[in-house]
Amino acid sequence: MELPEALSLVLDKVQEWGRQAILLMPNLMVSLIIFALALALSFMASRVARRILGKFLSNVALVRFLGAVTRFLVLLLGLIVILNILQLQSAVLSLLTGVGIVGIALGFALQDMASNFISGVALVFRDDRPFKVGDIIETGENHGIVREINLRATTMQTFSGQYVFIPNKQIFQDAVINYSF
Repeated sequence: MELPEALSLVLDKVQEWGRQAILLMPNLMVSLIIFALALALSFMASRVARRILGKFLSNVALVRFLGAVTRFLVLLLGLIVILNILQLQSAVLSLLTGVGIVGIALGFALQDMASNFISGVALVFRDDRPFKVGDIIETGENHGIVREINLRATTMQTFSGQYVFIPNKQIFQDAVINYSF
C-alpha cells in the first residue's frame, strides 16, 4: 500500500468518525443534561435521606452510610438512563465483564483495604459495637475520644489534641477498653 492510498484510508476513517460524532451530538447533549440532573438529584436525595433517617436512627455513622448509598443509587439510575440514550448497553456489558475480572485481581491485591472496609461495616452496623462517636477508648497504644467512625478507619483525638487514624481491622484485632460505659 502506497502512502497516498494509506493517507486516503485514514482521512476516510476520520471523516466517518466526524459524521458519527455529529449524529450522536443530540444524544450526547441530552446525556450531559441527564448526568448533571442525576448529580444534583443525588446530592439532594442523600441530604433528604440523612435528614429523615437522622430522626429515626441514633447511629450517625449508619445515617451517613445510608445517605451515601442513596446518592450512589440515584447516580446509578442516571447512568442506566444515559446508557440507554446512547445505546451502549452491549458495550457496557462487555466492559463490566472485563471490570469483574480486574476486580477479582484487585481484590487479592487490596485484601488489607477490604479487611478494613468489612471491619468498618461491622463497626457501623453492629448493635453491640464496642464504642461510638464521643466515647473515650483505649486500643493498642492509642487512647482518646472517638471523633469519627467510617468504613475504612476510626478517627480518635488524643488528650494532647492529636488526631489518630486507626484502621478498623486493627481495632478488631486489638483489645478495646471503653471508659465511657
